[in-house]
Amino acid sequence: SEIASPPAIEPVVEAEPVAVAAPAVEPEPSEEVRIGPVVLSRPLYEIFLGEADSLIATLLADADAWAASPARAATDHAQRAVHSLKGSASVVSLRPVQAMADRLEAFLLSQRASGRAMAPEDLADYGRCIETIQAMLHRFAAGQMPGDEPAALALAHQLAARWAAPRLAPRRAEPSAPAEAGELDADLLPLFVEAATA
Repeated sequence: SEIASPPAIEPVVEAEPVAVAAPAVEPEPSEEVRIGPVVLSRPLYEIFLGEADSLIATLLADADAWAASPARAATDHAQRAVHSLKGSASVVSLRPVQAMADRLEAFLLSQRASGRAMAPEDLADYGRCIETIQAMLHRFAAGQMPGDEPAALALAHQLAARWAAPRLAPRRAEPSAPAEAGELDADLLPLFVEAATA
């Protein structure tokens, strides 16, 4: 029984080289990444994920800070972050993120120009939109193309529209004064622009 124990160690030692040889196959598929119908180079994919992660972190931190100070306006920092995210998502054909970011950018621009404080509902909707984008990016990072989120996109549209409409309302509510020479009526300006670019 004492002689039988040493041979039992030998098969364990022989099995080790087989386990070490397996990882050598991994580098082969690393040149391209296929996610749904989209094929990206791995460097571009990894750069996008790193940049998107940083931009989402900026937006999440901004949403938290905004909730603590709802009277302040949208920050230039957040506006640049969502604009960069929209552009980056376009480069990698991540349309659902691009569409959400586009509406958030419109909202931030309108809110900043309005000079009005954020309501709790606005802050909650802003936070939900950012979390939806974050979830989409997590799916993309896991190798899955995120689908459209109609409810979330509708929420982003509503948020942008809620802040865009009041900006125009006060102008039309004011009594119309005679236009001075060289001044264009606000309602006619789009027609002039369209005629000039036609």
